[in-house]
Parts: sequence; structure tokens; C-alpha cells
Amino acid sequence: AFKAAYNMERTRRDNDKRISILYVAMKDMLLALIQLRDIKDPVIVCPDGQPLEGRLQRVSKLAAQNIKDCANICDTYQKKTLLVKVLRSHVWEARLAGYITVFAARRRDFELALAMHTANAVDAVGAGVDEVNRRITELTALVVGTYQREWRPSGETQLARRVQDRGGVKLVENSDSALSELAGLDSDPARKACVRWESAGGHATAILNTSKSSTFTLQDLKDELHEDWESAIEKNMKTFEGKFALYQRQLQDELSHVMREESNRVIDELNKGPHDKIKNKDWKLNVKARLFVMTLRDHYRDRAESATVASFGQASSDDWAFEFISAKYLQPIMEAFDDDGSGYVTYQEVNEFVEEKPESLYWSLPHWVAYWAVGWQATASRYCEKILGVLAHLFAARADLLPENRYWADYYLRTVWPVAFELVRAFRPANIAEHIEAKFQPFADLEEDRMRRNLADISFDIDALDTVYVVAGPGRIEKYLFPLVYLLLERDVEVFRIARTKVLHKDELLDSADSLLWVFRAVNYRYLDLSVLFKQNHINVDSQMKIIACGLFEFLHNPSSLWTWSNLRTASSEVVLSSELESEESEPPNESILNHGLQNDHRFKCEIYESSADQACDVDKRAPMPVRAILHEWNGYVYTEEQYPTQLMLSFRAHAVSASDRQRFVASGIHDTITFAVAGRCWTNQDGNLQLTFSVRYSKEYSTQYFAGILDDTLAISGTVGWDEDPAVHDHRFFLKAVPAGRYLRYRPSPQELVSNRARALWTYATSAVLHRIRRQRWTWTYINDRRETRLRYIELSIRFSVYGHSPTADELAEWTALKRAVSPLDASFFRILRDARLKTIPAHDCYCRGCGGKIGGARVFCVDCLASEADAKTVDFCDRPGCWRRSVAPDPRNPDRRHLPAHDVLKVRTVLHLVDIPALLERAENAL
Repeated sequence: AFKAAYNMERTRRDNDKRISILYVAMKDMLLALIQLRDIKDPVIVCPDGQPLEGRLQRVSKLAAQNIKDCANICDTYQKKTLLVKVLRSHVWEARLAGYITVFAARRRDFELALAMHTANAVDAVGAGVDEVNRRITELTALVVGTYQREWRPSGETQLARRVQDRGGVKLVENSDSALSELAGLDSDPARKACVRWESAGGHATAILNTSKSSTFTLQDLKDELHEDWESAIEKNMKTFEGKFALYQRQLQDELSHVMREESNRVIDELNKGPHDKIKNKDWKLNVKARLFVMTLRDHYRDRAESATVASFGQASSDDWAFEFISAKYLQPIMEAFDDDGSGYVTYQEVNEFVEEKPESLYWSLPHWVAYWAVGWQATASRYCEKILGVLAHLFAARADLLPENRYWADYYLRTVWPVAFELVRAFRPANIAEHIEAKFQPFADLEEDRMRRNLADISFDIDALDTVYVVAGPGRIEKYLFPLVYLLLERDVEVFRIARTKVLHKDELLDSADSLLWVFRAVNYRYLDLSVLFKQNHINVDSQMKIIACGLFEFLHNPSSLWTWSNLRTASSEVVLSSELESEESEPPNESILNHGLQNDHRFKCEIYESSADQACDVDKRAPMPVRAILHEWNGYVYTEEQYPTQLMLSFRAHAVSASDRQRFVASGIHDTITFAVAGRCWTNQDGNLQLTFSVRYSKEYSTQYFAGILDDTLAISGTVGWDEDPAVHDHRFFLKAVPAGRYLRYRPSPQELVSNRARALWTYATSAVLHRIRRQRWTWTYINDRRETRLRYIELSIRFSVYGHSPTADELAEWTALKRAVSPLDASFFRILRDARLKTIPAHDCYCRGCGGKIGGARVFCVDCLASEADAKTVDFCDRPGCWRRSVAPDPRNPDRRHLPAHDVLKVRTVLHLVDIPALLERAENAL
């Protein structure tokens, strides 16, 4: 268990000291276990009456489970966004630090077993145990203290400092603007557009530097922030168990291989060959890779000549392979032996190369060398063709998807295609005879089946870098890249087929894209490692990237030569051609491949209005005073001196806890589709007033709010509210009134209006409430139209403030505040359901307006003249507001003289365009002009 967990951890690129110290604690625990390996008589009975063997088995199983649970928590924690790690640090760090104590306790158990085995008397055992307990307790306290004080990454430390500068965790958690700013969700849009322009020459590089959390909206961030840590760990365990079992199986296979090698030593002595001369462990030094391969070539060339003379022209079964062990294929053979790319070959690398030869295929060593000389390139070329065909099929399938699935389908293609395009285009295809290529196909099929089984074990969900390596296999990632990518794409074709008729969970295609991105990141890390190695050895990086791995890394190193409109025109024609060759599927899609359940087909949950009203129950009617005075329907607002209200209307009906409880009351309700529970108490204070405190705990998304107020004679409650139980630190105020939520409360004047002109405010309140009552009773057109306009404007501004559009103006902010005051809790919840449904169908273009800086959703306008004059694949984008694209702007901040002018021709589209789509559309637009 420890080795499997440690192998997962060491392959990560983002380790921090807190996680590492837990593995140190695991290792320290196992050191005590190692001391027990020399026990000769495990069936002896300890002084406490338990057999030593049974004690060790129980403790070992418990330790293995602790290791697995700890590894799962570490895996879950490292997937959290940086802001969530900071704001929930007190929860997660306490949980992580707790495992130091757990492992110390397991070590104590192992030490106890050792003490019982070595002690001669019960007294000696007791003394030994006491000393062990004292030392471990002191060490554990020291480590836990240091863990919490010092082992926090610098990025978290800096972010924690920024959180404190903005008022602390509680204030940040409940401030949308602070959360957006700290998470980078509302950075200056104009700056984002400039950054996108500057990085457009390397689309794949920009994508690889993003994380899954980059797709988070403010809503997603709040959901993760308020997710219970136990639920997060339990949810992650489903993926983690498959990955952990895969690691353990590979370790067992390695152990079986070692045992099989030992049992076959006698047989190997009888089957010695040239490869045994290579596997010489007396060879202590390394040798230059080029010299080694040249020597190997000379060896097999001499062998081929000798075989020809001896057989009088009758070729042996491996003679065909000698052709490929030559200077022409020197580079790929060098790479096969020199796995780390150092330029030198050690005997360990040669041994590993020979041991990787597939035993089930009974290949000879020349056959194995020939595979890496030309066979791998040939099979990889076929996979490249398959990958391009699958991607073309996915592009063609977009039009058939349900509107609710297109957002994530476009995200998938926008994320996966650029990186795959760079790698496939850079790879140099092989040109060999078909009958030679057929000799290598069995190994390609064997590897594909192995990786398919590994992917099935983890449900095709690659969630970290370590998972890539355990699925692919040991050694260079480029050896397994294209089969692995093809298998993931093949599964995603089925997901796209399901998306034609079923609404997918939003994480389905998000996880699929993330799995491919982790594979691509492994390739990128390989490229970075090679770049550093070449620079250290004073080798020209530019020339090497065009050679190594058949040019696979060329465009990762120099993407500007690929991302031009001329290259994309060729790619666009290839996509059209490949999609025309696809045949219709006859079998229905297999829904069992989905990792997340299908969404509810019922988009508009109108039953939210059909629920029966919360009425007084029998307990309420028998409740004593003073709690009986609180048992009403309460509606009201939270506000500040500057803004009224600051959030949607709060509405609930209070109920008594029991017929004998004089103080406590409970309630429940709904707030913006989020359910909440109210718990509070009331009492009569020294002034004779009814005082009460209560908390509102939301099921998700929002933090718990604490209210403290006084009930007056008009059945109104007023007081303070905050995110701390202490009323002295509350910075907001509230009032609740026992009036219907959807009728008159929206017209009630705010405290500021009552102070400034009480008579006018009350008169306006009375007339507005009467008019509303009459219009509602008669269902007049004015009432119906007012509700319709309120709904449309509320949804429009909600989308504007949360996702798309320009930054709100002061007038729009005032209008948004008035709308929050005007809608009832049920209306607000229903409007949010409509907004979420609409967001699933709005085209998301993943670009920002060069005029107003807002993220573009819906219609998109881009300049035809600027695009035609630019060789690089870059667009100048605007939203559909005429004031944006009719202004003069400089798209490239590094070249302010080159500007978009109001007289330029523009093209407006209402569907998502990928880079590969633009050349064909541009040609049609130019023909139309």
C-alpha cells in the first residue's frame, strides 16, 4: 500500500512540503515494521494473551487502510483550487495533520509488538511501552506544530495574506467581488484580451498552462468552497480506488516478473545469445549512445554477412530486420536505448530495453530493435491518421448535439484539438512497405489492449499526471502517446453520440477534455526536460526538436510556424474531407460508459410554485409564550446604509420545536434555488422587549448567516446580521415583516427613505400596494406585462453580471438592486432555473470584446480586414454592440500603429467558431462582399 501511494505521489509536478511530510510519517511508521522482519516465532503469545502473529496482521491491515485513506485525502486536496485551499485551510490542514498522529499511533503499535517480543517480563514490556509512548508523543507534537507553522507553499501564503487584507476569510467568502478578484475570475477584461492576442501564436501552449479550474464560474467556485470535505473525499474515492488498484497490480506484476526471472535462470543459461553479451553487469561505466548504436549496427551487419555465407543465400527469419539496424535509422535506435535522453547508454538502460521485449510474441532481439528503428514510427503514423479522423468526426457531430450539450462539446473541441493538431502535424510519418509494417502490428495491438484495460480500470478518467504514467507505462511518454490519445478519443465519440439524444452532466465532457490535457501535459513536461538537458549539454535545441521522436516536439518548441491561416485552410479542408467519409452508426450508443448520471430532461421546474404553502401545525398552536409571538411567516431584506437590499428577499415561516419549549423555534425555506434551515431562540430582555437570535444555514453555495434582533409592536423584527455569532462584529442590518412575500413587501420603503421623507415614502407605499392588489386580482395586462418585463430583465442582468457582457454601469447596478427587491423568493428561484437553462444554449466564444472588454456570449463580431491582413491565426473580436466594433482600437498592444478602424468590414456570427472553421467562413464572406 505504501509503495503504491508513494509511486503516485513522486510523479506529481506540484508537490508541497505538507504532503511530503505525510509520506515521511508513513515511512517512519514502516521503519518500525521492518524491525519485526527477523522474528523467528510469530505464533508466540504476548504477555497480554494475544498471539503476536494475529496482532501484527490486525495492525498491518489497519496501517494499510490508513495509508490508502491518507493518499486519497492528499489526492482530493491537491485537486482543489488555490483559493479554496486558502479559505478552507483550517479544515483541510487539520485533517492532513491528523494523519501524522495516526501514523505515529501505528508506529506505536508496531513498537509495542517489538517490545513484547523482546521483553523477558511483563514489567520490561510496560517500561518499554511507556518510553516508546513518551518519545512518539513528543515527536508527534513537534512535527504537527512545525507542519502547521512552516510547511505552507509560498503561493498559499501570499494568497492568505491577500485574504486578510480584504477583511478575512468570512468576509471574502460572502463577497462575490472579493471571491472573483482573488480567484482571477474578473481580472481586467481588456488585459485578458491582450494576453490572448499575445499568446495566440502558441494556442496549445496557452491551453496546457491552464487548469480544469479555469472553466470555473463564480458559481462553481462557491459550490466547491461550501462543499463538505467528507463528501469531497468520498466522491474522489471512486476514482482513486481504481487508480490505487492499478498501481498495486503493476507492483504485483513486477514482483511476479522478478520471481519468474529467478525460476528461469537455469533455462536462460541454455539459451544464451548476443543480447546476453549486452546484459553485462560488470560494465560499470556508460558509453555514448551514438557509439553504442554504431557498434550494435556493426555487430548485426557482420552477423548478417556470416549468416548469408553459412546458409549459401538462404535467408533466416530475422534477416529482414538487419536492413533497419543501420545508420539510416541511427536516431530512433539511439532514443530507444537512451531512455532519459542524456546522450549516454548505461548497462541498466540496455537491460531494461531487452527486458521490455514482448515475451508473448516470441520476438528476437533484431526484431525488437527493428521495431524501434522504424516500426514505432509506422504504427504511430497510423494512429495519427485515426486521431485526425476521429477529431473530424467530432467536429461534424456538433450540429446534431442537443443545445444543452453544445457548450461543453465546444469547450472539449476548443481545448483538445489545438494540442492534438500541434503534435500530429509535427510528427514525421513513416514510409515502409506494408508487409514490413505488418510484422510490427501485433505489438501495437498488444499495447493498445493493455492501455485499454488500464483506462477501463479508472473509467477513462485521468485526473493527474501520475495517472498518465501508470496507465501508459514506464519510460518515455512519446512511446505511448498516440495510442493513448486515440483510445480516449474513441471513448469520447460514444459520449458525443449519447449527447445527441440525452442531456449530459456538465462534468462528463469536462473530465474527458481534462483527461486528454493531462496526457498532453506529460508530453509538454517531457519537452521541457529535454530542452533543459540539451541546453546543459550545449546542444542546439532548435535542431534537436526537429529530429527527436520523429519531430514530435517541433511545434511545441516553435508554434508560430504552424499557427498561420494558410495551415489552417489546409486543416479545414481535411476536416471536411474526413467527416464526409464517416459512416452512420447502426448500433445505439452505450450509456454505461458515462462516469456521471444523465441530467433531468425536465428543464423548467415549474413545480416550485406548486408546493403547498407552509402552514401552522398543531405544535405551533399549543406553543407557550414568548416563542408563540415568533410563529408567523416572515419576509424581509438584508441591507446596508449604502445599498438596499444587498441580497434577495429572505422568507420563512417559524415553527415551535415542541409544545413545552418556551424559547426555541425552527424554519426552512428556499433562496435562489438553495434550501436553508433556520434555528433560533427568543426571550424577554430586561426592557420587556422580545429579543431573538437565529442562524440561517444554507445547503450549499452560501455561508451561514447569524441574525440578532428585537420584535416590535408592529410585528416587525429588526437588528444586525453577519457571518459571525457575535452581534458586535456584524456589519449588515436586516428587517423582517409578517406580510406576504409576493404582494406588498417590495413596495415597503427602505429605512433611508423613511428617514429622508417619511410621509412621502408611506404614501407611495400605500398607493403602490393598492394598485398592485387590484391589478393582481383582475389579472390586468399591466400586471402580466410587468411580471414579464421583470423576468426578462432579471435574467438578462443575471447573465451579464455572472458570465457574459460588458462591465455593469452605475445605472445597471441600481436597476439590479431594484430587481432583487422586486422579486419574491419563489420567483427568484424560478428565474435562476430559466437563466441556467438559457446559459446552456448561449454560444460561448471564449474570447473578449476589444471594445468593452466583456466576455462574448451569443452573437460575435470579428473584423474581416484585420483577419485578412494578419498571417498568424488571430482574430479581432467584438460583442454585437455597435459602439464596440465601430471604434478604433489597437488589437496588438506591441504594435499600436496597426489599428482596427470603424470602416473595416466585419462579420457577425451566432454560433461558436473554432479556429479550423474560420478559413472556410472567411472565404464565403469575401465572396459575398
